[in-house]
Amino acid sequence: MSLFLLMVCTMAAPSTPPPVSLGPSRARTDISTARPPLASAPQLFPIRTPELAPGEANPKRIELRMPLGRPLCVVGDDARSVAWLRANNQTLSRGGALCYVVSVASSTSLANLRRAAPSVALAPVSGSVFVQAGLRGYPAVITQSGAVK
Repeated sequence: MSLFLLMVCTMAAPSTPPPVSLGPSRARTDISTARPPLASAPQLFPIRTPELAPGEANPKRIELRMPLGRPLCVVGDDARSVAWLRANNQTLSRGGALCYVVSVASSTSLANLRRAAPSVALAPVSGSVFVQAGLRGYPAVITQSGAVK
C-alpha cells in the first residue's frame, strides 16, 4: 500500500510542469494578404460634429462616465482653435493633454493644427461622445474631474 501511495503522490505532483503548447505558428510569409489595407487619409475627412460649434459656451462641468487618465482638449480647424492651440501649446504639453479634433476638413488642415501645437497629441474623431456628455463648444479642456475650461 505504501508503494501505491508513493506512486499517487508522484503522479499528482510532478517535479517539472508539462510544456505549454501555443498551437501552430501564426507567422505568415504573405504579409500583403494578412490583413485588409488601412484606410487612406482622404477617406477619414472631412470630420464634422455639427452639434459642437467654435466658441459656444460650455457648462462648468460635464458628466464623465469613466475616469480620464489625463486631461483632454477638444478643438476644430477653425481660426479660434488654431490660435488657442498656439497660445496653450506648452500648458497642454506639460499637462500631457490629448486633443481631439472634432471638426477638420482635410489632412492638410490637420497638419496645420499639428504645426500650431507640435508638442501636443492631436487625434481626429467624431465629437458625439462629448456632445452626449454635455459639451457644446470648442476649444475646451476637460480635466480629470470633469471640469470644463
